[in-house]
Amino acid sequence: MWLFHSRNGNYPQDGWGANLKYSTATPSTNSIAMDLLSQQVEEGTIVITDHQTQGRGQKGTSWLSSPGENLTFSIILRPQLIEQRLFALTQTIAIALREAIEPLCPDARVQIKWPNDILVNHKKIAGVLIESQWEGSKIKGSVVGIGLNVNQVDFPDEIIHKTTSLALINGKAFDRGSILWSVLLRLKIWYEKLIIGENPGRAYLSGLYGYQEAVALRWNDGEGKHQVLGVNALGHVAIQLSGRIRHFDLKEIEFILP
Repeated sequence: MWLFHSRNGNYPQDGWGANLKYSTATPSTNSIAMDLLSQQVEEGTIVITDHQTQGRGQKGTSWLSSPGENLTFSIILRPQLIEQRLFALTQTIAIALREAIEPLCPDARVQIKWPNDILVNHKKIAGVLIESQWEGSKIKGSVVGIGLNVNQVDFPDEIIHKTTSLALINGKAFDRGSILWSVLLRLKIWYEKLIIGENPGRAYLSGLYGYQEAVALRWNDGEGKHQVLGVNALGHVAIQLSGRIRHFDLKEIEFILP
């Protein structure tokens, strides 16, 4: 299988993906992974497919992906975080994904679009959807769904102006298996930092689109160009508007990409 042919000897034996659930097509890897999460499968289990027919994104959006050209997978995690640190998991995944993509796009600018999309030269190349199960105020387990555009070069008209892929950026095709294992390696490194209590905030801000840089925004009672000042522990983005700082949740503000 293409997944294992590309796994090189440098990948650690205890790395994520030792338990891997593959299918040629499935509606949603997150849905399968959430079912497995209830069955107490081991942390680091990967659910991956060549064709995700009903992929989900943030705010109820769909994730569109051509069969056999991209990476669409979910990771089962058990971070044991309290609710107030849930956004730290979001930051951790976004940082790791950005770090994995950056070396593959050496002449481009790779950034995180709040909360966890990855942009290359202002176009979306990857998205993340995290879903969790709770036990009181603690996370019992989480599923991290990731979509990464690798070899797709034709996109629907409604998204082609704001979407890209590794193949479009570099003018060549990539080995999806190699990309997967490199992404998983970065994810595990950053996840282990999170588990021992490291704060991902500084690394997150250093790659955040709009941080200390005026970008186009739209919110419920206005729009304009403003700087992102930061993100609080709950994941609310801070914007300075008319001389005062306002915090926005995910559904309250939109970043308008150039």
